[in-house]
This record gives sequence, structure tokens and C-alpha cells, in this order.
Amino acid sequence: MTLQPHDTDVKALTRLAGVENIVFCCNRSTADHIISSPLFVDPTYERTVPDYSNYTKRFANKPVVAEAVESAKKRKRQK
Repeated sequence: MTLQPHDTDVKALTRLAGVENIVFCCNRSTADHIISSPLFVDPTYERTVPDYSNYTKRFANKPVVAEAVESAKKRKRQK
């Protein structure tokens, strides 16, 4: 099988659905299963939203980029 022009778009949407905790059905059987789930029609069901704030702030106040640039310059000088 060869890659299709839209293959990268599909992969990006699949990753996004995983990160955002969104149901992603790739076939009719899975879609039927999700739609027939009791949670699908339960008005009291609350979706769990992942909190990535700690992950996004992991480099706050850390000169990680500057250290990486300096390290690369040192390696270049050593050659």
C-alpha cells in the first residue's frame, strides 16, 4: 500500500483526537458501538478533560534553549 495525499492529515486528526480525548471511529462497527452506549444518551455524564498545564510549563524559567545552543556551539568548536 502506498501513502495517499491525505494520509498526513488523517494521522494529525487521529493524534489530535487522542490528545483531546475525542472518540474517533474508524469503521461502522465502532461507531455503532459508541452510539449504542448508555453514556451516549446520559445527560448526567461529564467528560473528563485532561490537564496539561504542568506539561506545558515544564520549561518555564529554565534556559533550556540557550543551554542547547551553547552546547551545540561548543561541539562545533571542538571539531
